[in-house]
Amino acid sequence: DFFSWAVSLIYRLDSPDNLFPSIHVLESWLCFRAALQLKKPGRWYRWVSLALTLLVFASILLIKQHVVVDIAGGILVMELGQLLSRITGAGRLLQSLSRRFLRKFSKAGDAA
Repeated sequence: DFFSWAVSLIYRLDSPDNLFPSIHVLESWLCFRAALQLKKPGRWYRWVSLALTLLVFASILLIKQHVVVDIAGGILVMELGQLLSRITGAGRLLQSLSRRFLRKFSKAGDAA
């Protein structure tokens, strides 16, 4: 059937190496954590974000490209990255650089 063909195509195109940690999990978890911080969309958005994150976790397991350890690794790497960002102040540095670039490009756009 179509789904068996699609899964076999995925297996052929995406060989199972360099899987730890799962980048899909890392990105999904990052989005979910960001959704927890948002105040405007409301609680429903957090629940939808959680559901989609869990669906990503399930899909990488069901497609058999990852194992549970890859999920734990993705979450751990994201959490450690966020912690290091807070400790080192890297987030503030990136915000400062973003503001500088935005000002520079907005001035260039005004001149044109």
